[in-house]
Amino acid sequence: MNEFIEFAGNHPLLVAAAAVLTVLVIANEIRMRAAGSLQLAPNLAVQLINRGAVVLDVRGPEQFAGGHIVGSRNVPQSDVEAWGKKTKTLTKKAIIMVDDNGVQAARSAADLRKLEYTTVFSLAGGLTAWRTDNLPLETGDGKSGGAKGPGKNQGKKKNKNRKKRQSGDTAGGAQ
Repeated sequence: MNEFIEFAGNHPLLVAAAAVLTVLVIANEIRMRAAGSLQLAPNLAVQLINRGAVVLDVRGPEQFAGGHIVGSRNVPQSDVEAWGKKTKTLTKKAIIMVDDNGVQAARSAADLRKLEYTTVFSLAGGLTAWRTDNLPLETGDGKSGGAKGPGKNQGKKKNKNRKKRQSGDTAGGAQ
């Protein structure tokens, strides 16, 4: 103990920096744990969606058209507060905020909580995590499918067309 006191006396700036860093690490951990309780993993989000949760995608319209969770509504982050004030009937309904990586969605969820929305969550990891779990997305043209390509029915249509062309080519060559 005497050695620590001597060290602290000889290096006050180093000890002060260590103390400040310790406080910052503790504060960050507390903040992350508080935010973590309001984030949903994709599998839990699916369960809430199946029970009727509202999904708000806070990305821009172009990104939304490129692929979004089936049935989600596009409310850009800049419009979330106005949307929240306008749709007060949904304050008791579960709402899941979505973006690309979860950062903007968490901010938007906090904005809605300030407006007395009681069950607002953000999708942990955003659409990146959704795609990683290979959950379905819908594009701007209304087609849905897995994150890595077309839905099962779309792939079968392509295979049927390919078989028709192949059989047509052999029949055409024989005539």
